[in-house]
Amino acid sequence: MKAISSIKAKSVLQLIDSHVAAKLLRPRLAQILESYKSKIEIYSFKESSPHEHMIYANNYLNYGELKVIGFDLDYTLVSYTPELQTLIYNLARNQLVNVYGYPQDLGNLQFDPNFAIRGLSVDARFGTLGKLSHLQRLASNRTYIGKKEITPEEMLSLYGDRHISYGDLNMMRPLNDLFSVAEGCLIADTMELFLSRAKRTGESFVATSIVDDVQKAISDVHINGSMQGEVLSDPQRYIKNSPDLGNMLTHVKESGKQSFLCTNSTFAYSNRAMNHALGLKAESTEWRDLFDVVICSAKKPDFYKSRQPFREYDTVRRSPTTSPVVKLERGKVYVQGSADALQRATGWKTNQVLYLGDNLRADLVEARRWHGWHTGCIIDELGTEIATSQSPPCKELHFLRSTLRNLMYDLQLEMQRPKQMSAELDSSHVNRIDTGCSQEVKMVRLGAHFETHDEAVLCAIESEMHAINAQLSKLYNPHFGSVFRTDGHPSLFAFAVLRYVDLYMSDVTNLLHYNPQHRFYPYHSMHMAHDPASLSTSVPNTRVP
Repeated sequence: MKAISSIKAKSVLQLIDSHVAAKLLRPRLAQILESYKSKIEIYSFKESSPHEHMIYANNYLNYGELKVIGFDLDYTLVSYTPELQTLIYNLARNQLVNVYGYPQDLGNLQFDPNFAIRGLSVDARFGTLGKLSHLQRLASNRTYIGKKEITPEEMLSLYGDRHISYGDLNMMRPLNDLFSVAEGCLIADTMELFLSRAKRTGESFVATSIVDDVQKAISDVHINGSMQGEVLSDPQRYIKNSPDLGNMLTHVKESGKQSFLCTNSTFAYSNRAMNHALGLKAESTEWRDLFDVVICSAKKPDFYKSRQPFREYDTVRRSPTTSPVVKLERGKVYVQGSADALQRATGWKTNQVLYLGDNLRADLVEARRWHGWHTGCIIDELGTEIATSQSPPCKELHFLRSTLRNLMYDLQLEMQRPKQMSAELDSSHVNRIDTGCSQEVKMVRLGAHFETHDEAVLCAIESEMHAINAQLSKLYNPHFGSVFRTDGHPSLFAFAVLRYVDLYMSDVTNLLHYNPQHRFYPYHSMHMAHDPASLSTSVPNTRVP
């Protein structure tokens, strides 16, 4: 057990002491402050280890009722080393110089692995890089143009109150998978280079063109095969060996479930990548026996919307046949096709399919919206985020934040009572006003305006809350904070995960640690504030306004 001891905790205690010592608050408010001071002073926490193999549920899911498990390839079955981000960055940077005619000094730029994170949005109008909350508001800080955080004045000039309207949202391009981390960094670096040149020479540039060109260069790297070629030339450098991958796929098979691979990658790449991940020889075909259906070059997300038939891929001639395929057979490889054709050929029922992938847009959103498949998201950085959240500094800050929230609730409840209405107020007087409400609510209805000192203490606590949020954010990433939070609210990425994903985990092999009949229960169901299920979880002094 460790006691609270941080500078931030001392700051909170000093805030409480200063308002109590001033003797400007009514006695009951001072008592509440003193009560919360005691809670902070006696708080202690247990050190714990991250749950490495945990699968988290947003919705109830009976794993035993699922008949089919589908898998994406990249960052799902096949995990990559950090070297891949550097490779993507360098190839796209060189593409900008050699193909798009960008200045030669762009070739000196180097990838910074600690800058960008998944879940950012790039504003194509200004070249800014920031993180949106589920309310479509940009983070109050942590928005960058180039490698420089924009000032409050610049934020006001560009975004006003930081709300991104639905009309402007199409200009905010999401970076929602790990491949896009290098993209975000290259956009920022390229913008920084042109901003520096403009400051030095007065040469103007168009931010939208830079964003477009960088994103095209990133796309080129994937489409022209240069990234795949580099990876396959040195798989040991870029692809992680996964000792549990084969066991997990065998576990799925032995549990009586069918499985399929559906990837946008070519068969040539998928074959080598799977063999390396499983520790097999480069040209082995053994991995295909782990799946009932193998689909490559699927063109997701269009795969979910079209009715295109499959074509069989001839692994000897290394080309697809011209005839459409109606029946899908184990051991063979198919290309293109559609989810509609897959379901017709196999007879799989949509509510019995779970598909696992890492890219919300390409893998999961349309699978849910068009076909009602159950979905699972592989979020590689989840493990790091959980480890950070369980560190002593982070636990302490979370405790302080939740305590201050509850303090604000209790203070405001007391502030709304007229001075003359003490805790010993005769309830019979109140009951004559409205007998249909609890005494607490009746007292609030008789409330008066806040006094100046009341507002001052609330403003001081809110300011402390903002400081805690900023400090928490830096623990996850010094530039953009947590993938899942924006200014204390769920990020737009987290909101999409909540909306479109049933299960999420840090590694697909976590499935190996759950029995085939497991039932996944959501830890927190989504309730509105008035819902009895929400109200029943509140206890005195733990309610959050």
